[in-house]
Amino acid sequence: MQLFTPVNLRFTLDPMGYNQTMQRRLRSYYSHHFRHDLQAALTVALIAIPQSMAYALIAGLNPIYGLAGVIIPAIIAPLIGSSSYLVTGLSNAIAITTAGVLAGYTGTSDYLQMVFALALISGLVKLILGIFRLGWITRIISNSVLTGFLIGLGSLIIINQLSPLTGIPRPDASSAIFTLADELTNFNLINPFVLMVAVGSIAILVIIRKFDPRLPSEMVVILLASLFVYWVGWRDEGVRVIADLGELPKFGFNLFFPKFSLEDWEFLIPGGLAVALMSMVEALTVSKSVALSKGQHLNVSKELVGQGIASLIGGFLQTPPSSGSTARTAVNISSGARTKLAATMSGVFV
Repeated sequence: MQLFTPVNLRFTLDPMGYNQTMQRRLRSYYSHHFRHDLQAALTVALIAIPQSMAYALIAGLNPIYGLAGVIIPAIIAPLIGSSSYLVTGLSNAIAITTAGVLAGYTGTSDYLQMVFALALISGLVKLILGIFRLGWITRIISNSVLTGFLIGLGSLIIINQLSPLTGIPRPDASSAIFTLADELTNFNLINPFVLMVAVGSIAILVIIRKFDPRLPSEMVVILLASLFVYWVGWRDEGVRVIADLGELPKFGFNLFFPKFSLEDWEFLIPGGLAVALMSMVEALTVSKSVALSKGQHLNVSKELVGQGIASLIGGFLQTPPSSGSTARTAVNISSGARTKLAATMSGVFV
C-alpha cells in the first residue's frame, strides 16, 4: 500500500530539496508566465465587472450579487478543476436559467434566498456527478432540447428587459404574456431619454467591438453612458441608475443556510437540477473545446468536482449559481493566459 506520493515522500526525506524545487518552479513561473497571466486576469476582470452586473439584473438580483458571482467561483474552480483556461462565475446562460426557473417568484421576499439555494443544489449535483465519474450523462442530452430551452428562457429575458429599454413602467405581474401585452398597449408611454441611452449604448458597444475586439467594450460603454447621464442630468428625466434600485446591500461574504418548507424544497430541487444541467453543459462544452484547441487533456470528472465545489461554497457565501463562462474564457485565452492562475487572479482583481 502506497502511503506517500512521490512529492510527499521527497518532502519527508529531503525538505530542503523540496523547498528548492518549489522555489525553482516559482522562479520559472514568474519569469515565463506571470506577466501573461497578469495581463489576461486584468482584462478578464474589466469585462467581468459590467457583465456580472448585467447578468445579475437578468437573474432578478441586485448587481452587487453579480460581482460576488465572479469572485468566489472564479477563485476556487481553477484551483480544483482540470481546465487551464476556463473562467468560472455567473454567466449569461445561468442567469437566464435562474430567472426562468424562479419566474413565478420574482419580487417575493424569499427570491434571493431561493437563488442561493439553487447554487447549493446545483453545486451538490455537479460535485456528486464528478466524484462518481458521471459526466458522460451530458452526452445523451439532445441539442434540440437545449436549443428550445434556451430560446424559451431567452424570450422571457427579452420581455423582462423591455421596460428598462423603453422606460415604460413594468406591471406587477409574473406572466410574461401579460407583461408583453402591457408593454405593447402602453407604447405611448415610452421615455425618449431612456430609449436614447439604451440605443446609444448598444450602438457604441457594436462599434467598439468592430473597431477592436480586445478592448473591454462593456466597461467603456458603462463608463461613457453613466458619465453622460450624470452630466446632462437625465436622471431627473426618468433614466434610472443603480442607486434607484434601493440601498445596496453591504458587500461581504456572510454565511447562508437555507430555511425553506418542504413544499419549497419540492420546487427548488428540480430547479436546481435544471441549473446544474445547464451549468454542466456550458462548462464542459467550453472546457472541452479549449482543451482540444490547445492539445491538452481534460479530466471531466475533476472539472465537475471543481465546478461543484465552487458553486457549493459560493451558495453558502451568498453568490448566485455559477458555470464556465464562454465569453470570459475566450477573453482569457486571447489575452495571453498561460496557467490556471490567470482565472484565479481575475476573481481577486474583481
